[in-house]
Amino acid sequence: GSVAASDLNTLDGKTTVAVDASSVTAVTGTYADLVAAYGSAGITGLGNEAVTVSSGTMTVDQANNLASKTTGVLTGSISNTALADYAALTETGNAYTITVADTSVDAAALRALDAKTTVAITATAMTSISGSFADVNAVLSSSGVSRSTTADSIAVTLSGLATVSDVNTLNGITAVNAITATLSTGDMATLAGLNASSGTAHAYSISLTDASVAVDALNTLDTKTSAVINATGVTEVTATSTQIGALSTAYASSGISGLGNEAITITGGSISVANANTVAALTSGVVTATLTSGLLSSFASLTETGNAYTIAL
Repeated sequence: GSVAASDLNTLDGKTTVAVDASSVTAVTGTYADLVAAYGSAGITGLGNEAVTVSSGTMTVDQANNLASKTTGVLTGSISNTALADYAALTETGNAYTITVADTSVDAAALRALDAKTTVAITATAMTSISGSFADVNAVLSSSGVSRSTTADSIAVTLSGLATVSDVNTLNGITAVNAITATLSTGDMATLAGLNASSGTAHAYSISLTDASVAVDALNTLDTKTSAVINATGVTEVTATSTQIGALSTAYASSGISGLGNEAITITGGSISVANANTVAALTSGVVTATLTSGLLSSFASLTETGNAYTIAL
């Protein structure tokens, strides 16, 4: 059955013969009483029963000490609030009540702690979390970690490379705010699947790998990350005749780097001489476009040479 450690200690003090406690299945009490009972040469048969610290708290070191006395489950509250302290916690499967006060959390450390207790860890102070996608997702998805559920309340920083699927998964968690990550893909078709943040813009580091990029897709991608998109590998930007403004937006954006020497190809209709000059000024590459037909004199204001203009007089 279940006994109080204080009662065992009292009984131990009343006899010079060892008390046989082999039939005991659970022991409760303060940390001091429990340690006294398990440390007494006058009490035998203990070592496989459940132990509960029913009054007060214990430190990580004390929990390790008490857990080493039994193969049963140790239940109790641990007073340490710094996540780093719990790296020293040595056993798993015990029922520890733990509150982590860290606002900035290492995902791997919290995931490891989650595996060491069967009671949900209180981590409601957490406002940011960092680590690999696997660790961050495990923590934020775990029923063993009690965290904020307020929308856009936890910033995420991922180490290593992340896929579009990875960041979209995290973006789908209500509490996740801005995600900082380096994406493993640079092709526009995959990047088109990025979901935008409902709070602070995500900071995705992206290096484009497509040689040819449509300007509308590029501008849309620019709205999904606060980090600068590396477009140095782009050799052609395409646009329709109605997207001259979109081209100016892309080339003027502080969120896109590496543009200025690629070809620009305009399709879907003709453009005016003024618009041709606007586009040509954006790049040192060749501009390919059909110009709106007119009198010979109307083309005198073309400002550059070497572009591939289709002209009808």
